[in-house]
Amino acid sequence: MTLIAAFRCPDGCVICADSQETVGDHRVSRQKITPKKLGNFEIAIGGSGNIGPLIDAIVHQVESKIEGSSIRTLPELKDLVRTELLDSRRNDARLYPRKYRDIRFVICARSLTAPALEVWHTSASQLVPVEEYCLVGWDEELYEHAAKRLYQPGIPIARALLLGIYLLELAENTSNYVRGPTSALVARENGLWLLKADRVAALAERIRAFTAAVDRLVLACPDISTSEEEFAQKLKDFQETILELRTDYLQSIAKRMVLQDLESYQSPYPEIPPGTVLTVGPKHPMETKGAVAPLEPSHTCLAHFVGGDERGGFFSIRWIWASDLLQMDLPVVENVMFGVCGFSHRIFRLNYTAIDPLVFHDIVIRDRQCEEAKRCLARQCPLNKTTDATIRKLGVSEASKDTSKAKEMLKAVEKLTARRHCELFRDKPSEGGILLPSSGDTSGA
Repeated sequence: MTLIAAFRCPDGCVICADSQETVGDHRVSRQKITPKKLGNFEIAIGGSGNIGPLIDAIVHQVESKIEGSSIRTLPELKDLVRTELLDSRRNDARLYPRKYRDIRFVICARSLTAPALEVWHTSASQLVPVEEYCLVGWDEELYEHAAKRLYQPGIPIARALLLGIYLLELAENTSNYVRGPTSALVARENGLWLLKADRVAALAERIRAFTAAVDRLVLACPDISTSEEEFAQKLKDFQETILELRTDYLQSIAKRMVLQDLESYQSPYPEIPPGTVLTVGPKHPMETKGAVAPLEPSHTCLAHFVGGDERGGFFSIRWIWASDLLQMDLPVVENVMFGVCGFSHRIFRLNYTAIDPLVFHDIVIRDRQCEEAKRCLARQCPLNKTTDATIRKLGVSEASKDTSKAKEMLKAVEKLTARRHCELFRDKPSEGGILLPSSGDTSGA
């Protein structure tokens, strides 16, 4: 048995399915909605029932007939599939006890000869178009309530994909007959795409993170015994958490796009907001010296900054291993890199992977607004707007899972942000990246 969720969107279709299949008394994992090019069509078929071999036999029969056929239109395909389903029920299905013959399918097809796309679910041997959404499989009634609550007419592909993964996650957590990994297929008139497993897993993780934040607010809203001040703070914390999560996930997608080469990167649906500008490579500095000096008069380095105009500009980020920067024994930061801001010359960020230093080499400050202001560890900076709650989250989320070490590290970093590390920017201050320090002095200015 399995669960399949199908959604019709204005610009395509989305199908999500789990990967558990029953073979005799055993449950095995397999891909259920693999798109194939058969004859004049690209098609994906997913089936749900108690007998895996029977589903496989029916799918094989349908696919073989399509591949050997000369039909070209979706109405012709619909008639062919209906005929084969009826034939299989009269023949193959009769080899099994009646209680095991209840099988349903979701079928998505695209014509290769004309731009046309359709998705159906089966009822007996009939193909019924999916007008909005449908759930097929194990106890779909249990998950119909969640689907109705979250579904909206005209749902875009990106949101339908999230809803499908959410429903499969819910089913996996509440049923012994639905198991991941979840497969996700996006269909449009120009192709059928099966999303890679790591992308589906990343979307599932994103859903869990946002759901946890929303759940914390669900009961707080109708609880009028909570004071207005306390509730206002909860709302504020919720807003900050959601905005931080959205920014983090947007940046993670941008990293993936850059690392995989923007020109060759492909996605069947928009993953970032239309009009988003991704800047790769060096920025061309403008020639206004000292334009940002009034933002922090005590920082004399700013008087010599060349890289912007009277409104601000780009400030480089220097990444350096903590063990190279610190003159003290702090085992909790042995494998940590510090991001040092080119504006404040203070540690403003921690890093535990090699991705950030390879991608993020500068910070934008425009009109006295810093893009990192709400998630910066350097509280001494006049542009900093990071709350105490966010500081704690930054330390713990980027540290190891050992909470005690995370707190110890955060305490050490808060102390270190009081120092400027101007010496890191004396050589080529406009260039960001990973810094391999010399054996010279590392004292702050």
